[in-house]
Amino acid sequence: MFTLGRAMHDGLFGLSKNKEAGNAMMLRAGHAAEGEDFYGPAAAYYAKRKHSAPHLRAAAEAGQTEAQLSLGENIAGSGDHVTGLKWVHIAADAGDVWALICLAEISFNGLYGQPRSTTDSFEYAFRASSTEHPAGQTELAMHYVLGAGTAQNQRLGAGMLQDIVNRTGNDEAIYWLAKCMAEGWGVTRNLRDAKALLQNAVRCEKVMDLFRLIDSYQSRSPM
Repeated sequence: MFTLGRAMHDGLFGLSKNKEAGNAMMLRAGHAAEGEDFYGPAAAYYAKRKHSAPHLRAAAEAGQTEAQLSLGENIAGSGDHVTGLKWVHIAADAGDVWALICLAEISFNGLYGQPRSTTDSFEYAFRASSTEHPAGQTELAMHYVLGAGTAQNQRLGAGMLQDIVNRTGNDEAIYWLAKCMAEGWGVTRNLRDAKALLQNAVRCEKVMDLFRLIDSYQSRSPM
């Protein structure tokens, strides 16, 4: 039922696209969190749409890496760091790029009771990049820019970001490349080009903060 609902939602396999009917079908499929009707992706979908903790755990136990990461972050955030990080590591070991990025940031910032280690952070970033997902590649590029756990090479990192932007248009890569252009990290500082590039990123708090930073720089020395 879940597969049919997904196909209907997205208009796959020659079916007419019907998001409302497809969504309802996927939710019905995911309502059963155990028993013969249980299907991991269905439970994961239901958990995400209905914020159901039992379904999230069921999906995680069924091997859905997105659910494993979400469950791990929730548990770690509640104070049980050991159990939470165990789930994040399970997702990371299955090759989930977001789990690897999460571990890189945990190590970089020393979160959830973990010692701060830029060496570990770089290793997770390298593994994330090896998935060939642009978000993982962006994470590695910024480790080179910042010199986190490796020799600082801003030119290499900025070049990697430019390549990711050219190939994928990834929002995170756009943000960090604009940041490099605004600060002159590995590229010639150019505030106008940084601002123009940032126009292509999805608006969020950090993007708006960078717009404001560029505006402040321009008010002092337009470039």
